[in-house]
Amino acid sequence: MSIQLVCDVNKCFQALHVGLPGSVHASRVFQHLNIYKNPEQFFENHYLLDYSSYSSSNHIIPAYKGSLNQNNDQRKFNYCLAQSQVHIEHAIGMLKGRWSSLQQMQFQMKGPEDIQNFVNWVVTCVILHNILVKIDDQWLTLYDDEDPPELQVINEGPHVGMGPNIWEKIKSSTLDWYNNKS
Repeated sequence: MSIQLVCDVNKCFQALHVGLPGSVHASRVFQHLNIYKNPEQFFENHYLLDYSSYSSSNHIIPAYKGSLNQNNDQRKFNYCLAQSQVHIEHAIGMLKGRWSSLQQMQFQMKGPEDIQNFVNWVVTCVILHNILVKIDDQWLTLYDDEDPPELQVINEGPHVGMGPNIWEKIKSSTLDWYNNKS
């Protein structure tokens, strides 16, 4: 069974989908999230940073494709996007660390009631995780010293669904943030 999560920079989950078969591609699962169906409710002057498999849109910022043809700004931008992957991986690591039952869910799915119990268990753990994040639980600093993973890019490119001027403004803003952070 697939589980898809979207988190913010504070490692608080903003979207969750549980229940489709595990064989369903991540981009297809994403289409079931309310954050995809109604982006205007989530993205007022905000964007979802994507490091791998979602199509670009007015609210989804993908990585540049083709690492051999990238200029220095594009490589830095992709590095920044890879750091966003670290946030979700850390958040999932904290979630599984807090509730080890999530590491190897061993539910026997014999019918709709079993599936609903599985979904309820995952949703409950995510809600409790968010509560602990909001009260500054100590788990937040546990994963902060890891390097971003290698970037895997599987999308149509940065300009699909948005004008090049918007894309350049977002890239510039991200690079400014990155350069001021370093």
